[in-house]
Amino acid sequence: MDKLYSYFLCISLCCFLSLNAIAQQKVTGTVRDIKGLPLPGVSVKIKDTKTGTFTNSNGQYSISSGTNNGTLIFSYVGFLPRELSINGKSSVNVTLDEDVKSKKLIVPNFPKKIKTKCTIFKGA
Repeated sequence: MDKLYSYFLCISLCCFLSLNAIAQQKVTGTVRDIKGLPLPGVSVKIKDTKTGTFTNSNGQYSISSGTNNGTLIFSYVGFLPRELSINGKSSVNVTLDEDVKSKKLIVPNFPKKIKTKCTIFKGA
């Protein structure tokens, strides 16, 4: 009876681990700009989760999703964020559009230098 219990426990554990591995879907891809150049350091996040990663120096990423129907959010400074549905795909490539509004040059308005007179008192 003890052998049967051990056997049942081992089979249950193997089934649980295999189901957990099946539930995790790995999604890979490349993020590029309009010119086709890879974008390093792009934030890639699965919507409504804490799961995220960044693209490498070649613009490539790899992320594991808990579902087949999640949504990936791509964001990068100077570019418009983009959301794409996974829909069971194992590869999702994306092109980000430049954010024209963020390209404006902002010049800070520093105050003019004010001269002040400083007097030092020495003790008597």
